Amino acid sequence: MTGALAAMAGMGGLGGLISLSNQSPDSSVPDPSIATSVYELRSSGEVQVNGSTVENFCNPTNLAPLLECRMTINSGFLNGGTINTWLSLVSSRQWYVQQVGIGVSTCNCTIEIREAASGIVRASAAITFHAEVFG
Repeated sequence: MTGALAAMAGMGGLGGLISLSNQSPDSSVPDPSIATSVYELRSSGEVQVNGSTVENFCNPTNLAPLLECRMTINSGFLNGGTINTWLSLVSSRQWYVQQVGIGVSTCNCTIEIREAASGIVRASAAITFHAEVFG
C-alpha cells in the first residue's frame, strides 16, 4: 500500500484535506486583442487562475492523482475544457472562456473534486469566468 493510500485508509478517506474556494477568472483587454480567462486544476495539487497559483486543493499535494474533478456549466458557454465528466487529476485539467472582438463572454460553473476510489465528493466551488474586449 502506498503512503497516500495508507493515509486514506487510516483517515477513512481524505476528508478535510480537500478544499476549493470560489474563483472568478477575469480578463479585460483592449481591441484587437483576444481576452482569455482560465481556471486550472494542476496534477501538482494547485489551483491556477490565469496562470497564477491561488491555492492548493489538497494537502499534501501529492494526493492529487487519487482525485477526480468535474466542471459543470450553470449558465453561459466555455470555449475549452471537458465538462460534465469526471476526470482524473493524474493530469492537469483546464477550462477557459474567450472573447474575440469587442464584447463580453461569461460562464458560471461549478467545480467538484471527489476521491477516485470511493466516489465521495469532498469539495466544490463556484467558478465565474469573465472575458472582455473593449474598444
